[in-house]
Amino acid sequence: MRQCRNSIFFLTKLLLVSLLVTVSGCSSVDISFLSENSTAMVGDKLNLDFDISKGKEEDVSIRFDDDSLIKMNENGEYVAEKEGVIHATILYKDKEYDTKEIIVEPVLCEQIKADNISIGFGREVEVNPNFYPDTCTHKDFELSSSDEDVANVFGNHIIGKGEGTALITISSVDGPSTQIQVEVFEIKPDKISIENLKNTYTVGDSATPLISFEPADVTNKEVELYSSDVSVLSIDGEGNVVANKKGKATITAKYSDEISASKEIEVLYPPVSSVEVTANYSSIYVDDRMGMRTNITPELVDDDTIRWSSSDKDIAVVSSDGVVTALKEGTVTITATSVNGKKGTYKIQISKRPQVATPAPTRSSSGSGSSYVLNTNTKKFHYPYCGSVNQMKESNKLFSDEDRDTIISWGYVPCKKCNP
Repeated sequence: MRQCRNSIFFLTKLLLVSLLVTVSGCSSVDISFLSENSTAMVGDKLNLDFDISKGKEEDVSIRFDDDSLIKMNENGEYVAEKEGVIHATILYKDKEYDTKEIIVEPVLCEQIKADNISIGFGREVEVNPNFYPDTCTHKDFELSSSDEDVANVFGNHIIGKGEGTALITISSVDGPSTQIQVEVFEIKPDKISIENLKNTYTVGDSATPLISFEPADVTNKEVELYSSDVSVLSIDGEGNVVANKKGKATITAKYSDEISASKEIEVLYPPVSSVEVTANYSSIYVDDRMGMRTNITPELVDDDTIRWSSSDKDIAVVSSDGVVTALKEGTVTITATSVNGKKGTYKIQISKRPQVATPAPTRSSSGSGSSYVLNTNTKKFHYPYCGSVNQMKESNKLFSDEDRDTIISWGYVPCKKCNP
């Protein structure tokens, strides 16, 4: 019994000793900041020094209530990045021990500087002043102009409004300000060119020239337009180039005595738009010859060359100058084609000549009052005023008052010059 009591006593004593050692070990750790609440400037290293007793320093960490106000530098030190209030708390094995408040204040701007500016009319430039010290927190500023008709301000930009000089005031939000001089000048082109004009036009066409400038934002874009030959190309009251007649002329745009541009243009007559074929008769006899005529629209064209063709060369052929020769009975279509493909046609009915008694034409010593003059040698007949009559031998001349069809029935063909 006594032995059992002694064992119980020994175990109780051992448990109390162990509990005292445990409590004594927990209460022995003490951690606190070396300084109380403090003030720092933006960019300063934060004073987070602390004192620790009976604990391991590697188990200590710092917690901040607003991480956006701080950053860690390359040396692992905490630095104030923005102005504001920071609360830092010491943690030891996730247990809070001490907290301090750090007020971060801005670095104030003491001076602001900027260079004078020269800007073209209508252009804008961004203002980037220098702040001193360079580490100052607030680098916002406002601009104001002494003459908004010369230089206007918008945000941190200056816009050239008119030729002249203005003073621009740059004011920092921290108080310091400075003034710079802004000179606004006229922007003149280095070169100009004529756009929107083709190399060739047809009579009656018109076009509006466009003048391009380098640089494109020149102040004054007025030019004078000239034509080297207004009879070929003229300039109307609205600045349009008008093609008047066939030929060549040069259009010149003049900005100044030193700066101009020119373009040579050729004016052509328009192409053929339609071809009409006509003749004296729509029906002729075999072996007859008949000249064809064309009416081309418009009257003046760039090329009035006509190519003649027959739909059936066994019935009739047509020469390059449009004379049809009837070869046998049938119907044939004569086609006139322009160089640009416009066509006109004429249909001719060819039949055998009727067998009738042919009265002999009377020979007259005078052609006075006669309707036609016949050449018995060439088998052609003419008007009396035709120039070919004067070249005929008197022995070959016959004067006749018969109608045209009768003379053709005798085997005569009309002259191609006077076309009787």
